[in-house]
Amino acid sequence: MDEDIQLIECYLSGDDSAMAKLIDKYQKEVYFFVYRFLGDKEDAKDVTQTIFIKLFRKIEQFKRKSSFKTWLFSIAVNSCKNFKKHKYISISSEDMSRIPDSKDIQTEVIKKEQKEMIKRGLLSLPKKQRITLILRIFHELPYKDISKIMRCSESTAKSNFFFGIERLKEIIGEKYEL
Repeated sequence: MDEDIQLIECYLSGDDSAMAKLIDKYQKEVYFFVYRFLGDKEDAKDVTQTIFIKLFRKIEQFKRKSSFKTWLFSIAVNSCKNFKKHKYISISSEDMSRIPDSKDIQTEVIKKEQKEMIKRGLLSLPKKQRITLILRIFHELPYKDISKIMRCSESTAKSNFFFGIERLKEIIGEKYEL
């Protein structure tokens, strides 16, 4: 039995510390997924908190048909979609008043520009492509898990990834390497 299943069993048997361990294990990863999807730190904090509240309420519904991580990311994807339906998402700009403490300011500016362009590019992708790219690139999930999270075939997940990368290249230009 894997560690996540053991923790779930302990929690369902009354050990609240087991749930705390699960949250500690996945909180940062879920937050960064949500942040990459929404593009706003405060919204990401709120949605991440909502995801873990849903986890508390729905943990008994986990049927072990997939890994716990896959199930948790399904909750995260649905929570992000629901949040986006109810709020206009804007990209927060970096505070330009802070100049990096670097010998090569030009390199720092280019790095920031690249990150911002990729962030904007991701936010402009169709929802399915954006989710697939975030899960594959930033969370290094295999297509099999992505297909379960997205409720699609593996080939559809691969297509979403391929077309997402192609679209992202069009958006940000070949100037930057992905």
